[in-house]
Amino acid sequence: MHIAYITVKMGRGGGVCDNSGQGGVLCRVDIESGKICSPATDDYFNVYDKHPDTGIVFRGYQLPMVDEAIALAKKAARKVPQVGHVGWDVAITPDGPAIIEGNDFPGTDLCQLYPHYPEKRGLWPYYKELLHIK
Repeated sequence: MHIAYITVKMGRGGGVCDNSGQGGVLCRVDIESGKICSPATDDYFNVYDKHPDTGIVFRGYQLPMVDEAIALAKKAARKVPQVGHVGWDVAITPDGPAIIEGNDFPGTDLCQLYPHYPEKRGLWPYYKELLHIK
């Protein structure tokens, strides 16, 4: 099992929707540390170093329960091995991680916006290596 990327999505402006097209923002998360490793973006190419409502700086922020969320997604993936590529939406609740849904065609567009990959390489090197493409 491989993890291509982790993106954290959050609402803003008092909205309960985390969708980046509905006012929410998203950041890239370092898989190893569970820390946010980019500024936030939305569907309209706005970039935020801090959460617009709370002022909390995104880059370096330690997210809770990342290891537990990864373990839960891996457990779910083992339940449906016929689906070889899944994007798991996982919520962090007061009782721990909970799966919202699994997407059999997960998006790789927003997680690759320039602020998330300033080195300008995106996810292609990861998938290329995984698929043994030269």
